[in-house]
Amino acid sequence: MSPARVAVIVLNRALGQSPEDDLLLPVQGMMAEYERAKIIERHRRGKRHAARAGAISNSRSSPCNQFL
Repeated sequence: MSPARVAVIVLNRALGQSPEDDLLLPVQGMMAEYERAKIIERHRRGKRHAARAGAISNSRSSPCNQFL
């Protein structure tokens, strides 16, 4: 959220003591799902870019797997 200059600060505290606490858990879950989706998309774009550039092969074997 840095382009909008917004910071989200989450404090660990006991939930269920007020209506605000009950609202906090779903908001944290939504933010975590959003961040996970962004990380997955960036990972896919990076792998696709590397594949198009010829930096990675399609083979699933790696030098580490040769001794298994």
